[in-house]
Amino acid sequence: KLDGLTVVAYGQPDGSCKFVTRGNGTVGEILPNFISKYEGQNVSKLRCVRGEVFMRYSVMESINEERIAAGEEPFKNPRNAAAGILRNKERSPYLDKLEYLCYDLPWNDDYTEEEKLQLIKRSSSFEPVPALSGSSVDEEMMMIDEFYANYMDGDIPIDGMVIKNNERYSLNKFGNTNHHPNNAFA
Repeated sequence: KLDGLTVVAYGQPDGSCKFVTRGNGTVGEILPNFISKYEGQNVSKLRCVRGEVFMRYSVMESINEERIAAGEEPFKNPRNAAAGILRNKERSPYLDKLEYLCYDLPWNDDYTEEEKLQLIKRSSSFEPVPALSGSSVDEEMMMIDEFYANYMDGDIPIDGMVIKNNERYSLNKFGNTNHHPNNAFA
């Protein structure tokens, strides 16, 4: 679970995307600007992709040094910094210091979670989150420990891990509440 801002990329016919925040869960906010490498044509062939925009701690520290030198207030944490930079009406000079990792195709339950991540990688310019898959609780616990030791170097803000069922149609099978799907837990 990256500690950032959830953004859904809605694919357009020319391959460009409209980027929208989750908002109140029903109505999102269309972002006026987005990370340069994801603006323009041929970004995605997918209808919509959900991901998380975040800022690394080291990037925030570097930006804060610039902001303090310029007499500006430093950012307090990476999540709020990313949200403020994205929502800025004028293009922020820090916009391209943000990262976007994708983790879901909310429109499609036909694929397993692993297949969704592969489809994101194949059919868009977006980087999917890393996926781990195990066949036993012991194996999965070892993989979680390995993930934290090797992937997370302390520079990426996270607030947990999401465990998802990897069966096709799992959302149909397990259902959801008004707030979250029951085929996954954090």
